Amino acid sequence: LQRSERVYGEAHRTTLVLANNLAAAYLADGRVKDAVRLFEQTRDRRLAAPGLGPDHRDTLVSMNTLAVAYKADDRLADAIALQR
Repeated sequence: LQRSERVYGEAHRTTLVLANNLAAAYLADGRVKDAVRLFEQTRDRRLAAPGLGPDHRDTLVSMNTLAVAYKADDRLADAIALQR
């Protein structure tokens, strides 16, 4: 992820996919706080990236995976808000 950020930039599609995948790996490994932090960062970057925004498929994927992480972190109200 760090190499992709350095080579392509933080808002590049490849970097954002890698970030989302790393966050999913953190979640699968039980590193819920790390997963939430990285999912939030990825969502925020996708919201701000040119050509993406709140209605883009990739941004919606980030929001969904973040909601799953919120649920794992016992943040059900946050998870429900994102799912709506």
